[in-house]
Amino acid sequence: MNAGRTPLPPGARLQRDPPAAIAVPLAPIVLEGRYRLLVGALWRLGRSRKGRWALAAGSGALVLVLALLAARHFASTSWPLASGDPGVLVAAGLLLLLARSSRRTAGDGCSRRTSGQRC
Repeated sequence: MNAGRTPLPPGARLQRDPPAAIAVPLAPIVLEGRYRLLVGALWRLGRSRKGRWALAAGSGALVLVLALLAARHFASTSWPLASGDPGVLVAAGLLLLLARSSRRTAGDGCSRRTSGQRC
């Protein structure tokens, strides 16, 4: 008999902490402990209130930087449609509106107003 291991009851699952489940397959054998510590710290940071605030602040800062870069770009160069022919631009806009309205009405054959079903 195999005295070293005890069989699991049917339907039982092994429990592993999520950082270990992520870090073990990704880490080389030599650096496994360091990666496990790093992934564990990042996991705890992501689940904490401070971590979520830091992520929100970082995302907001990234959006502001990208908006400033876009504003600087459009301030230094001309707008893409500034030199366009007004008649052609109006015709293109009307064609876009027509395409959108026909797509909405044609759709997949399901009309929410008449059938009463959710599509």
